[in-house]
Amino acid sequence: MKKIVLIMLFVVSTLCCAKSVWAKSSPYAIDVRRVHKNRNLLTIRLWDKKTKRILWTRARVENQLYDIQWSKDRRAVAVGYFSPNSDDFQILIWREGYRLRTFAIPGGVDYSMGMVWSPDKRRLLIRGGGSGSSDVDAGPLYCLTLGRWPYYRVDSIPFSDGGVRTMTWKDKRTVLYKELVLDANGSKVLIKPRVWRVPRS
Repeated sequence: MKKIVLIMLFVVSTLCCAKSVWAKSSPYAIDVRRVHKNRNLLTIRLWDKKTKRILWTRARVENQLYDIQWSKDRRAVAVGYFSPNSDDFQILIWREGYRLRTFAIPGGVDYSMGMVWSPDKRRLLIRGGGSGSSDVDAGPLYCLTLGRWPYYRVDSIPFSDGGVRTMTWKDKRTVLYKELVLDANGSKVLIKPRVWRVPRS
């Protein structure tokens, strides 16, 4: 437990202190800075590495930044953070050619233990964290589907006792994940592979 918590704190601390978060071979970069004279607030910016132009800025974000995830082609990015003002886990999403959008993932999710883009960049898997999640490295799994502005939807897998340990995309709508479950006697935790077909948008 201590090891997992220390790793999580290291990641969060690294993100919050970094001047920029680069994606290899991407034309873009995320810039994260503390607000001057207020170490509890951050300013997040995305800029074009070639032209040096700032494409968007999100100012005065609470200093609880948990995850920055680029798409495979490095032309979309998701930034996960917790907002005490709304009591929800927030996600900033930007895709090349689209406006910046902000989403809230409700249901007791306090932070992200991982996010994965679908191959077509229309969906984002979020493995949520909350009380006790770091103890077992497992949590609830959500899928955020993006549609034409302002449409979006959030789906979750069927009820899970133990939470999801890992997840990946098989194709643009099929998710392969591993879930923690109890055996027939209810005494031993097993890791079961599952398949989830995400609903159409």
